[in-house]
Amino acid sequence: MDLISLLDKVTEPIFMPDLSSDPGFEHASFTETVAPYPKSSRLLKAFNNPPKVTWREEGKISGILPREIGSYNLGPDDRQFPVVSSYIELLRNEGINPAVPPDVEYFQRTLAGLSVLVMPLMLARITADKFGERSLEGADVSVLFDPSRNYRREDIIHSTYANIFLDRPNYMPDPVVEVTYTIGGARSSASIIPRIHEYAPLIKDIEGCDSMKDLNISFIAIHRGGIETSLVAAAVASQFGITSSVIGVDAKRRHEDGPSSPVAGVDVTLPPGYASSEYSRIIGDSFVTPDKRLIVPGKKNIHVFFDPMLATGVSTEETIIQYQKAIGCEFDDIYVISLFAGGYDGIDKLVSLGVNVHVLGVHDQAHLNSVGYIQPGLGDAGDKQFGTDKITTPEMLLEKLTGMYANLASFMPKMQKELFHQFNGYAIQMTGNQLKI
Repeated sequence: MDLISLLDKVTEPIFMPDLSSDPGFEHASFTETVAPYPKSSRLLKAFNNPPKVTWREEGKISGILPREIGSYNLGPDDRQFPVVSSYIELLRNEGINPAVPPDVEYFQRTLAGLSVLVMPLMLARITADKFGERSLEGADVSVLFDPSRNYRREDIIHSTYANIFLDRPNYMPDPVVEVTYTIGGARSSASIIPRIHEYAPLIKDIEGCDSMKDLNISFIAIHRGGIETSLVAAAVASQFGITSSVIGVDAKRRHEDGPSSPVAGVDVTLPPGYASSEYSRIIGDSFVTPDKRLIVPGKKNIHVFFDPMLATGVSTEETIIQYQKAIGCEFDDIYVISLFAGGYDGIDKLVSLGVNVHVLGVHDQAHLNSVGYIQPGLGDAGDKQFGTDKITTPEMLLEKLTGMYANLASFMPKMQKELFHQFNGYAIQMTGNQLKI
């Protein structure tokens, strides 16, 4: 299937919520209006008849707001999810302890698999936006799973981005009638694709994407949210002949009264462990760039913030504002990619800036809780990518980058060259030293 047809089939605009539709949180989420957010999209379909909420006594006592898992509505029935939402459900429902190294490696591999699956869609979206849909005519790409891992055909319904809607284009999901909430929040009863995290998605058979070679993409990696997705995304972009760079920054949220209280502000800072060297430069006091020009004459220069989990969007918003001021780019040339978005607050905030917002994973349409968290969410994505050891020195950062690269290179051996180029380049940029391979 060509890329533009795939985009049309498996994405839709994000529609604005009817804020008057759910007074008192009587339903699992707001009903959506027919008005789409501009310059937005999400993968697969979303429900618009949110089920009513039944509270259990312990839920009432706890004071936890009602929850609904948005990926309920992504599967063909109550037994199976599409590939992308299966990855999200793994990360969401399984206990991933960032203090346990095997759990961290598991999280890294699953997140890398997601990034490889969704990036061709994102690159196609950017190309269509900037050069017109005709620029993608004839452009085709295949994403398969590594056959050396001996998976059974029935384990993965269709080895592509959104298997259900490619195989059954007229399918509409069954509605969820009622949801019961407990202290821990609702959990989906649907099963995930077995052992999906063991299979490495591979991009192959790229055809006719000449317009993409006219793109130059800066991936802005906010260390708090983890840098893995940006580095893997840059590796995928290189397979399409796109020039790219990865820019490091950090954004630390200030809370009113401890980490479980509302956010009072955001400090955009240099990433922890950064060491100044001849291989990098700093723009806007906080953004660490490679020692080369970010704006390439003669190319369309695009800026991508890959935020794995989008809730209130306050950190990403402040980082974008400071980045735009430092670079001087147009907001319309900034894209935010999220693999897992909750509610509408963050989407609304970022779209209001004039940037492009694309949820290429799961959009849980439920309300955020009283302090702006998705519950149940993915946890701290940065900790789960890097582990809980606080990075305070360049040596620690280099060690973490080396370990992450080694894990992903063994998981995706056919992408080893592209991954090494990105991870080693970023290690030199941030610490002045190459990976310890």
